[in-house]
Amino acid sequence: MIRILSWNVNGLRAVLGKRQLHEFLDGLKADIICVQETKTTKDQLDCSSAIADGYNAYFSFSRSKMGYSGVATFCRKECTPVAAEEGLTGILSRTDAVCCYPIQNDTSNELLLEIDGEGRAVLTEYTLQDGKSLVLVNVYCPRADADNTERLEYKLMFYNALQRRCQSLQQAGKWVVVVGDLNCCYGKIDSAYEEEEPCGEDGPSRNWLKSFLLDNGEPPACSSYKLVDSFRHLHPDTRQAYTCWSTLTSARSTNYGTRIDYILVGQELMPYLTDAGVMPDVYGSDHCPVYVELCVNVKAANKPPALCSSYWPEFAGKQKTLSACFTIVKQDVAKRSSEGQSQDEISAKKKLKVASLSTARKSLKQGVDKQKKLSSFFVTNNSKQEIPCQDKLLLNTNPAQDSVSQKEEVVSLPSSKGLSKEWQQLLKGPQRPPLCEGHREPCVHRKVKKDGPNFGKEFFVCARPAGSKGNTAARCNHFQWIEKK
Repeated sequence: MIRILSWNVNGLRAVLGKRQLHEFLDGLKADIICVQETKTTKDQLDCSSAIADGYNAYFSFSRSKMGYSGVATFCRKECTPVAAEEGLTGILSRTDAVCCYPIQNDTSNELLLEIDGEGRAVLTEYTLQDGKSLVLVNVYCPRADADNTERLEYKLMFYNALQRRCQSLQQAGKWVVVVGDLNCCYGKIDSAYEEEEPCGEDGPSRNWLKSFLLDNGEPPACSSYKLVDSFRHLHPDTRQAYTCWSTLTSARSTNYGTRIDYILVGQELMPYLTDAGVMPDVYGSDHCPVYVELCVNVKAANKPPALCSSYWPEFAGKQKTLSACFTIVKQDVAKRSSEGQSQDEISAKKKLKVASLSTARKSLKQGVDKQKKLSSFFVTNNSKQEIPCQDKLLLNTNPAQDSVSQKEEVVSLPSSKGLSKEWQQLLKGPQRPPLCEGHREPCVHRKVKKDGPNFGKEFFVCARPAGSKGNTAARCNHFQWIEKK
């Protein structure tokens, strides 16, 4: 029996916090743990976050953008794989890699690197006790808005590479399990948004997912090599089993989300499927973990494959130390004297340097002593200042007229209350939020960040978390644009 768990952690270092990696993994209580969206690079990981006692780890990092995407697979030593590689296309493969690369036959190397350049897949292969081979595909599929045609094209290209690789592995007689964030809902039952407001026709992402999966009402067809949604197979009618929620609207508190995290198994593994579920009570990300239990036994490999993080030079004791880059050079006085300098001349120069240094220190100390004090820059009321002669000619020597002019120059200042009102008028501050219509509670201020005609505009909405229409604890329909004066 093995338990496989998948979780989009939205930042590996963030979810670890102050915990050690092995503490984090032990708390999830699974034999193989796959995480997505690690948002880290190789040089940002230290030994405590890349290697865990009792596990071996396999990472894939984004090569196109730093601190973006990324996946990792952690296996208990009892489930050590026989092969591991990053990427779907095989362009990044090296020794101890998984086989079958159908996409290489009709795709340029440039396009292969683009597909695998964002660190979105890690494959691990295991030998079962009965001799069968099981390949676990850990993926973080791209997200793309409907109006972003370039990103949508990349997403469909990644989907196609995933499907072709899985079918090729199945054709080679290997059992396949696909886990991860597919960034797509299979049906309307998997989205709180669509259960309330159906979106009409399915988009290209859902059309692909339906071609990849065996529908619940569809009879098994081994020749099609379609995979099975393990959760929906065991829980076909369960609603509100969401795995992802918006943090901006605090939608997790009202369970207003989507199910986009899956564990898919090949049809040959259906008899061994014993349990599958979601874990909404596990926090630390905008996603929650999903898991599956298979009644199969893994035969651990004698040693981890080459992709394992324990072989990284910085952790394997092969990396050179900084001191090794420098060599100690002994100065030969005799050599220097042969170049025209005697030992007496060298000592005389040293004495001259010491003398000049001491002279500089004395002059610096004298300059500090002569420096004016801060109080010397201020003049007391009783002190008399000499006025230059040319300024004296401009002054009125009549003391009576002088007192009158002084009285005329006096300006009456407003009271403290009046001054406060003037400052309030000058610095008005942000507009006070209105009360929402549904709950009569202060609204929250928001700003449109999506490209379009309303980009940059500000508005007020209800402060409560998003939720279904029938949920009284959820956000009401209050919406109000903020008019700029």
